[in-house]
Amino acid sequence: MPAIIISSCPYVGSTYEVNQRFIFAMRLLGIGLVGKTRFCGIMDLHGPIFQTNYDLIMNNLESASDAVCKLILRRSVEEEKEKTMEANSSKGLTLSGDGTWRKRGFNSFQCVDRHW
Repeated sequence: MPAIIISSCPYVGSTYEVNQRFIFAMRLLGIGLVGKTRFCGIMDLHGPIFQTNYDLIMNNLESASDAVCKLILRRSVEEEKEKTMEANSSKGLTLSGDGTWRKRGFNSFQCVDRHW
């Protein structure tokens, strides 16, 4: 008797969408491939994905998040330029710092974090 395959979700690129969503959600929680495998074992599920497919999905997620980040930052800068132009009739943006980094190229192992 031939095997019957029931597709439960779309096949996107080289992996199923559910695998991509699972990896994305677990990455948001800070869980890597070993944690995903452990979770699937505890839940008595088949292992989540092979390392090669995991790497492919992670590369796709990195590319997508990088593109979204650049788009959001670009839009934010344009919005700030427009508001500055309306307020001051100037295209220039003013930046300020707290003096934490003393000179260009200086690397510190100390992290400064301020919550206002």
